[in-house]
Amino acid sequence: MKIKRIATGLLSTNTYIVESDEACLIIDPADCCYELIKHLEDNKKPSAILLTHGHFDHITGADTLAEKYGVDIYIHEDDAEMLEDGSKNGSLHLLFCGQTINTNRVRHICGDPFLYIKDITIRAFHTPGHSKGSVSYLIDNRLFSGDLVFYGSYGRVDLYGGSFDTIVRSIRSLKNLPKDTLIYPGHGPCEFTIAEYFGEK
Repeated sequence: MKIKRIATGLLSTNTYIVESDEACLIIDPADCCYELIKHLEDNKKPSAILLTHGHFDHITGADTLAEKYGVDIYIHEDDAEMLEDGSKNGSLHLLFCGQTINTNRVRHICGDPFLYIKDITIRAFHTPGHSKGSVSYLIDNRLFSGDLVFYGSYGRVDLYGGSFDTIVRSIRSLKNLPKDTLIYPGHGPCEFTIAEYFGEK
């Protein structure tokens, strides 16, 4: 499995391209920047788009990519409302214009399911706190955590759907995973382990 990180959008969101022998996943496309499109055109076409949550800086490029390549967008059902509401996804407040998803290719995740995209098996963990429907995607030993945790920090809880008590519970749940699980967050440095995040050996 190959992973490419591209910083996209106004807030330098970590957009990840995950490629296997048969599949190509795009995680959190903040926009359709040249580097992202060129990589897709030069390599594998997307098989699916995974959104860790519904804030504008993680979703803005999703509908364009979904329509261009004819693939589905996955988001937890508790954040689905944010795709259609610029006030809830933050774009009206920060960009002063509503950024929404306008496609019928959205698929809702419920609970903590397994997703099977060609030869890639994905465990979608519901890890709320940054938003009501924040999800962390586990692929092999790699956890794409969105804005749940960052290197040495954690996500904001003062935006729509945020809760400090809830994000603390979600962060603690990471201790149930193997300590050598690599974390790929929504912003900043990636590939630190769960043990490193919790200051363990």
